[in-house]
Amino acid sequence: MRKNTKKILFYLVPVFCIILFVSSRESIIPYLELTYMAEHLYSHSYPNSIAFNLSIGYLSGIFIYYLTGYITGKKRERDQDIITTKLLDQIKSIIKSLFRIILKCSTEKIYNMA
Repeated sequence: MRKNTKKILFYLVPVFCIILFVSSRESIIPYLELTYMAEHLYSHSYPNSIAFNLSIGYLSGIFIYYLTGYITGKKRERDQDIITTKLLDQIKSIIKSLFRIILKCSTEKIYNMA
C-alpha cells in the first residue's frame, strides 16, 4: 500500500470517530451539554445503524491493520536497514583488505625491480 494511501486512512480515523458518536443513541458527555457541540450532536442523533456499523467496521479495520500490517512493516524495514548496514560494513572491510593486499603487492614488485 502506498504511503499517501496509508496517511489518508489514518487521517480519516477522527472523522469516523465523530460519525460513530453522532450516529449512536448514547447521551452526550455532561461537559458538552450546554455548548454548541451538544446542539449539533443532538440534531444528528437519529438512530442511524448503517452509519454506526460502518464507522465501527472502519475503526476496527484500521486498528487490525495497524497491529498486523503497519507495525510489522515498520519492524521489517528496520530489520532490513540493520541487515543492509551490516552487509555494507562487511563489503567495506573486504574491499579495504583487498586494497591493502594490492598496495602491498605493488610496493613489493617495485622494491624487487629496483
